[in-house]
Amino acid sequence: MSGIHHWPICAYQGPVCPAQLSVTEALAIDAIEPDERAPRRPGRVKEWLRRYLPAEAAAILGAVSAAWLVDQAHVAAATAFAGAIGETLAFYAVIVVRDWRRPVWPMLRGLLIEFGGAESADTLLVRPLAMYLASALVGHTVLGVVLGKLAADVVFYGLAIAGYELNRKLTANRKLTVNRTVTANRRRNDDPLGATAIARRPR
Repeated sequence: MSGIHHWPICAYQGPVCPAQLSVTEALAIDAIEPDERAPRRPGRVKEWLRRYLPAEAAAILGAVSAAWLVDQAHVAAATAFAGAIGETLAFYAVIVVRDWRRPVWPMLRGLLIEFGGAESADTLLVRPLAMYLASALVGHTVLGVVLGKLAADVVFYGLAIAGYELNRKLTANRKLTVNRTVTANRRRNDDPLGATAIARRPR
């Protein structure tokens, strides 16, 4: 046995290794990793509906209300932008209220990942243009706002859902890294062949 060395192995594949583990410890961690992985999510469509449907209902009300108020000035472009802004405010009011129980920084980071790209394209270009063109085509401002909103929603939710799934994956990876680090430290302290246990033995 004197020719066998327990070389330290890093259980965390990152820029900094939080725990130097022996071969015994690394094998023990590998054995429990499948239990730490996030479970499959069979009802993704239902999950998306629960997240976005209440906010969407509020957004429709906000868009129509804002467009109706500004339409008194009889400026189609202003009406379209007002509808887009009213919709955005109402939508995110519902989202933020639902996510408010989370810590502020993780909540803001998650919203930025989920909606950053979608909102930039949507508010600055896609939605006002869709509402303006739809209003011009049907000849009725409020109806055009609703039709333009529905058309823009296809683009918006495609990007938002991609961001939502990305945020979930990043969050799960962060949790898995923390779990692995905690497990590695516990195994390192409990394993009689580990570096920490050897260091604590009386000389």
